[in-house]
Amino acid sequence: MGNLISVYKVQFLMALKQLKEYKIDFYMGLVTNIIVSLSYVLFYLVFDNLSGGILDWEYYDFILFFFMSFFTSLLLRFFWVRSMVILLNNGNLNMVLSKPVNTFFFVIIKDLRGSIIFFTFFLGLITILLSITNTSYSNYILAYSIALIGFLIQAIFLNVIFSMAFLTKGLVKYLFSIYYHNLNTAVETYTPKFFEETNLKYLAYMFPVSFIDYFFIEILKGNTTEVLLYLPYFLLFGIICLMILILQWHYGLKKYEAFG
Repeated sequence: MGNLISVYKVQFLMALKQLKEYKIDFYMGLVTNIIVSLSYVLFYLVFDNLSGGILDWEYYDFILFFFMSFFTSLLLRFFWVRSMVILLNNGNLNMVLSKPVNTFFFVIIKDLRGSIIFFTFFLGLITILLSITNTSYSNYILAYSIALIGFLIQAIFLNVIFSMAFLTKGLVKYLFSIYYHNLNTAVETYTPKFFEETNLKYLAYMFPVSFIDYFFIEILKGNTTEVLLYLPYFLLFGIICLMILILQWHYGLKKYEAFG
């Protein structure tokens, strides 16, 4: 554990130094994030008018909803092993295995960039300020607890997808794209409430992003019945994903060390 903390500290310091050495990366990230933010602020301005009969939300709720989703999407970079396919393809996993720290956690931290640290911290601060300055909100502890559970299970599930690289490297990017860029984005952008009249209703509510940002807003607004209905099944889903992830790494590393 001591080695892991030391490595994380060094990697964070090295990543933060990139803010000075690679300023173009920071400025490009700043421009991109501003454009994305403005686009969604305008989108939810229109969406607010269209969803009046479906969601009992105000425009302020949508803005907090967006910043919560934006913040947690960046925060995922601190917790996923997306580089596994590249490490396995080019054989560089051998170098990671030689490090005196847990392989899984080192893969997570090795590619972290300074700009990601800065923007994640900045968006997190905005999210917290937006939530605590609205006097109509309540249930803060429950809201943030549910969001944290959703975030952790989202990270675990994504790592299950990335860790399939131990078995099939070519399939990982397609599964990630289908889940994260398509299904996850659709549920996150429109909220699971818009799927209530479809066969995907229960599946949409079980998506991790539903707990991260949709239920986060609902709880702050005093609506807790729905989240407590789905929570036991969601926790069971998370436990199953965690067990699969542990097995993937146990047998995946054993196979790689034998033939890699």
